[in-house]
Amino acid sequence: MALRRIRGMSQTALAAELGVSVRTLQEWEQGRRLPSGVGHALLRQWVETHQSDGV
Repeated sequence: MALRRIRGMSQTALAAELGVSVRTLQEWEQGRRLPSGVGHALLRQWVETHQSDGV
């Protein structure tokens, strides 16, 4: 959530970029659900890509 906010992205934009529903992303961010294997991999890839952008 912190990296998404730093980058100025909405939940809708990030969910679309990851290919998941907004509700799924909200549940991950609020700790109600953990990402599945595929979701975890997508999220990790997104974080690693955007951290290397210098943010």
